[in-house]
Amino acid sequence: MGFEAIKTEHAGAKNGGGHWGTRADAKTISNHARRVADRAEADRQLRDEERPPSAR
Repeated sequence: MGFEAIKTEHAGAKNGGGHWGTRADAKTISNHARRVADRAEADRQLRDEERPPSAR
């Protein structure tokens, strides 16, 4: 009939754009930064649990 929606743009992979190097290098750097941030957050949560409720 002609009432179907048509794709006007591609919906392909959206990799890249943030790192001017290989994807493997970008993943290594990103994973390291994520792990550092996760460790810091875990340490922060552990410190909060160790404090008595009156000190929070």
